[in-house]
Amino acid sequence: MKLIFITREGYNLGGARIRCYNFAREFSKYGVNTQVFSFADNLGAICGERESQMTFREKIKYNIKAFNLLNVKDKSIFYMQRVNYHTLTPFLISLLRKNKFILDCDDWDIRENPVYYLGFIPSSKIEFLTRLIAKYADICIASSIFLKDYLLKFNKKVYYVPTGVDTDTFKPNKYKNIFLMLAGDGRRFEIIKEELKSNPYKNRIKIDNWLYPDKIPDYLNSIDIGLLPLIQDTKLNRAKSPTKLFEYMAMEKCTVATNTGEASLILEDGKDGFLANDKKDFINKIEILINDVGLRKKMGENSRKKVEREYSLKVLGKRLYEIVEKELNQDFDAKNYHL
Repeated sequence: MKLIFITREGYNLGGARIRCYNFAREFSKYGVNTQVFSFADNLGAICGERESQMTFREKIKYNIKAFNLLNVKDKSIFYMQRVNYHTLTPFLISLLRKNKFILDCDDWDIRENPVYYLGFIPSSKIEFLTRLIAKYADICIASSIFLKDYLLKFNKKVYYVPTGVDTDTFKPNKYKNIFLMLAGDGRRFEIIKEELKSNPYKNRIKIDNWLYPDKIPDYLNSIDIGLLPLIQDTKLNRAKSPTKLFEYMAMEKCTVATNTGEASLILEDGKDGFLANDKKDFINKIEILINDVGLRKKMGENSRKKVEREYSLKVLGKRLYEIVEKELNQDFDAKNYHL
């Protein structure tokens, strides 16, 4: 029996890397035969911001290719990461061959406030499909409490498994030459870069472009304080499982985060991070950490302990394995390995 993690994104994007490639690797430690099937990495489909350039015909073409590769007789369990055009193939195969189907949601890929006109005409096709797939799925996995509550409306078997972090990869090196920098990519980041050209403090801001995932731990070794500002209280921000927060914590970096969404459930304000309620509060708490090296170090150490205990890939991988093994046990022939 095989568990196939299916994603439309490539390894370089966090959703696929963490919730497919990383979790597949953890499952293999328990003797489960796993595979990641990425429309980007396996079939060459474009992903990320460039995905909007794909035509409907191209999306159908990739689904046909995927169908030919995945439509086998071994009744593999499909682990679908998010709902989008790539959902079509595993959904059809599972209907035809009765394959077990798991839906994993780790982001709000739906319009901010979808509605149903006349009570049944959806303003968001993705929201409609998410409801449909969630109802059909044998189990659903949610990366945030917000998404868990949303999916519970359509499926009684919903489990909370946050994104977490690989603490074997993200671990601090004890260097003293630490700097605060910005790194990113995409249209919005280009706007930020353009706006910073006229900022009076532009000489104190170092901007780096998108970082290859394997370079992130070294990059985070060069910062003192992690920032997670989510200015708008939107469904998008409430639904996110904060990958950056987990990575900061794993690197023993104290984080100042907006007091909303998952961060407010993960951080204990003043112990392993700071939660800020508004812009003024955010600035004040950054200043506290700048001026108190001892506090910053202690809170960073507490962050690392918490992430090792509750949010490491090992812990969450085991939790996810046990959920799947429990719910779909009749289809698993894997040995019951225990770490």
